[in-house]
Amino acid sequence: MQSLGRHVLAEIYGCRFEVLNDIKKVEDIMV
Repeated sequence: MQSLGRHVLAEIYGCRFEVLNDIKKVEDIMV
């Protein structure tokens, strides 16, 4: 079976909504 992508399940508290909507910023923080 070929993978179509990744799925990350994370519980995040106290984050600003603007940060969560910025995919590049979230990627930089988590990687």
